[in-house]
Amino acid sequence: MRLGKLQTSFAFPLGFHYLCILTTISTMTHSIKTIGTVLAAALLATLALAGCKKEEPTSSFLLVGDSSIYFEYGQTKEVFYTTRNIASFYLPSVPEGWSCVRQSGKYVITAPSEGDSGALSEGDIRVSADAGDRRITRTITVAIRLAEEIVAPANSFIVSEPGKRYKFNARRRAGETAETLDATGANIMWVTAGAPVGHVSLENGYLYFATADGAELIPGNALVAATDKTGKVLWSWHIWVTDYDPAVDYHTAAGAKVMARNLGALAGSNASAEDVRDSYGLYYQWGRKDPFPGPAAWNSTATEPLFTSLGRYTNLSFATSSDETGTLEYIASRPMTFIAGTEENDYAWLWDDSDDTLWGGSEGSGDSGAKTIYDPCPAGWRVASSDL
Repeated sequence: MRLGKLQTSFAFPLGFHYLCILTTISTMTHSIKTIGTVLAAALLATLALAGCKKEEPTSSFLLVGDSSIYFEYGQTKEVFYTTRNIASFYLPSVPEGWSCVRQSGKYVITAPSEGDSGALSEGDIRVSADAGDRRITRTITVAIRLAEEIVAPANSFIVSEPGKRYKFNARRRAGETAETLDATGANIMWVTAGAPVGHVSLENGYLYFATADGAELIPGNALVAATDKTGKVLWSWHIWVTDYDPAVDYHTAAGAKVMARNLGALAGSNASAEDVRDSYGLYYQWGRKDPFPGPAAWNSTATEPLFTSLGRYTNLSFATSSDETGTLEYIASRPMTFIAGTEENDYAWLWDDSDDTLWGGSEGSGDSGAKTIYDPCPAGWRVASSDL
């Protein structure tokens, strides 16, 4: 099996000899007519607008970063701001029980304590600045959301409740007990349409995230990462937002339980063209833990669009395998980079040699029975050997 191919992954529970099947999936002029009168009209319009210039504001007051923030009881957080030509500031307007104090370049916000019965659990903080000829007001939405801890380590987590906050230990890699990651920040590498995951932050060594608010679950996928002070990715994790429960819905093969869906799949049937696409799930390079998006449509060669935490489009990057790019260290820090193999290294993404142990194989043949730190499956599941 070539390591450079994208694959879709089926996962299997631990405790069985074989626990995951991989099925290789093939990765996925206009002319302008001009009419004289139309061209002339367009030219006149261009000439008429040529002298126009957008007027830049003489003053500004902007919040930096996310303006919707989740808190634990009694927790304090900072919101930074930038200004230009601001004369003075007004006292913030805060919900009952909350505190907001302006300091140099930031607002320090403290949530109410758990025993404060008169405090509001959420609301809007309005901060305003005097720009001389006008008043500029910004809104910071705050809410108390207690996080449920995901204890079992893995590279992929399934979450199924809307408007819920979660956290997990981001100081260790999946499958390891030692806390070796010295992370100072966290962010969303990518998220699928609808923003099923948001509010990502790193607090006291834990990575926090939340599913989208609302009565209905917004299904989708996201890749979140812990970073160092330079912004370098130290490790990343796949968040699978779905109402699918693999403990209930699974198949049995050769005595092993097999997930009834591919990893990241949002549908389990082929009832419609959309279901066909959603059933594909995510794609993986063999031996890598981080997923790549599936197709935009079942019959499309384009990939599913990905977004940043700000809702802007983001794209994958590509690199050719070399002694620099075809390493485990390189892919860990660049989970959105697809590594293409070359003839020189037998078209494998890993430069030195293929490594069957990355997904639990043995050096020779067969299956070691172990789940590795590069296994993409959720806790309790692992990639199966190729002979299952």
